[in-house]
Amino acid sequence: MPNERELLIKAKSGDREAKELFLEKNRGLVIHIANRFMENGNDDLIQAGFVGLIKAVERFDLTMNTAFSTYAVPLIMGEMKESLRKEKQISLGRRGRELYLQYKQISERLLKEKGREPTLSQVASILGVDPEELVYALEAARTPKSLDETIDEEKKIPYGDLLASRDDPLDTRILVSELLDSLDKRSRYIVVQRFFAEKTQVELATELQISQAHICRIEKKALKRLRQLMGED
Repeated sequence: MPNERELLIKAKSGDREAKELFLEKNRGLVIHIANRFMENGNDDLIQAGFVGLIKAVERFDLTMNTAFSTYAVPLIMGEMKESLRKEKQISLGRRGRELYLQYKQISERLLKEKGREPTLSQVASILGVDPEELVYALEAARTPKSLDETIDEEKKIPYGDLLASRDDPLDTRILVSELLDSLDKRSRYIVVQRFFAEKTQVELATELQISQAHICRIEKKALKRLRQLMGED
């Protein structure tokens, strides 16, 4: 039985059987992301996710020093979000709209006062909310854009490829957020506080009344779990 890398190579070379097997092996990734949007997902959402997965297989560059799942997740997410928006099943809600407007107001004020944009965690602290909650509000407020819309007319770069490859801190945080549900409550809290709220291990150890070494062990185990889900370990 060929491994996943070998299947992907065959799939991209036109082997239909290998492609179907590769897609089936990645079904769990699609379902995991679908469950993040809607409890127990739904057939339409999963189908949209598979559209993103197929696009990822077709567009993935085998020479890239990137795990396939790392490239595929934003494309899968994008297709699901587009599907939900079309069906009018996704909404910011009153709370989300308020957070988005408050974020814009505070960011603009601090930019004028300090001459630089504040970090997401700084604004979240001012608002008294978890950085993760603010991330979701900002993501939901984004203007919908077709993943197939061309960004660069000369190079014909699809928006989906740009989303999957760009090094944007906010997109990185959103991507991590999609995987955090796989962690237990304490591990999830530590990862969010370390990488969203930018707290030190010492600060968390004091807050949770455990040793810094214990915080370090939990963090390493959680990050290893996230890397495994992203196919990097």
